[in-house]
Order: sequence, then structure tokens, then C-alpha cells
Amino acid sequence: MTSLDPSTGTFDVSIVIVSFNTREVLRECLQSVQRESAGLRVEVLVVDNNWSDGSIGMIQQEFPWVRLFRSEVNLGFASANNVALEVVRGRYPVLLNSDAFLRPGALALAVRHMDQSRLK
Repeated sequence: MTSLDPSTGTFDVSIVIVSFNTREVLRECLQSVQRESAGLRVEVLVVDNNWSDGSIGMIQQEFPWVRLFRSEVNLGFASANNVALEVVRGRYPVLLNSDAFLRPGALALAVRHMDQSRLK
């Protein structure tokens, strides 16, 4: 699912998700990202905010293409996002809550809009 542009070494989008004990909705969120990433170069970074619900195992088993960042403490939403934002390789970072699900076509439309806005 994650593929770099070989000419630039970048992704179209870097999706950062912070989650704290939201295993089932996180699974739905990642499934929506997987569905809506067709035709785009997308990297997904999930920050473990000291989970205890088995989310790490679920991600490793079902979504091995996700870059997982683990924290020994709950960093809070903003600081956890910053952990991943420091290493994103996408042209456009997207912060997505674990209980948010991408609507059909929304990600591709957003990238097209941002690309068109950059050209102006």
C-alpha cells in the first residue's frame, strides 16, 4: 500500500493517527484509509499513546504497512502528533482521528485540490 515516488522519495500524503485504547474504531479507520488510498502514494503513521487494548498487535497483524510509533507514556494528542510529524515524507500531512473514517473519494479529491492550489 505504501509506495514512494522513486524520483523524489516522497509520498503524496502522510496520514498521522493518534490513538489511545480505540482498537475497534482504529481498525475501521485504517480500513477506510486502505480503501481510499487507491491511486495515491500514502504512508500511514500511527502513534501508540501507551495503549493497553491490543491495538499494537492488531496493527502489526492486519496492517503491516503502517509505521507504528510506541510511547511508554500517554503524550496527549498534540505531542503524539508531533512525534510522527517530525518524520513524515508526504507532500501533504493529514491528521486523522482514530474514530474518523474517510468518505469515498475524499482523500483523492483533497490531494487534487491541494495540487491545484499549489500551482497558482
